[in-house]
Amino acid sequence: MSPHVLIGEAIISLDERYSLRADKRLEALIVSHFTAGTLDADEFKHYCERVRRVAERRKEAI
Repeated sequence: MSPHVLIGEAIISLDERYSLRADKRLEALIVSHFTAGTLDADEFKHYCERVRRVAERRKEAI
């Protein structure tokens, strides 16, 4: 499966049920794909920003 599909689905899942543990796992997934070369710098930045926005929304909801 494409890393874009995996990361996209994980972000949607995180948005639906946020947990710090899932957030850290998703960040590790993004970093591992970036270091493996399956994501370029722009994609890495894009996915990190999406995760940050999810975390911010959850923080505001509390």
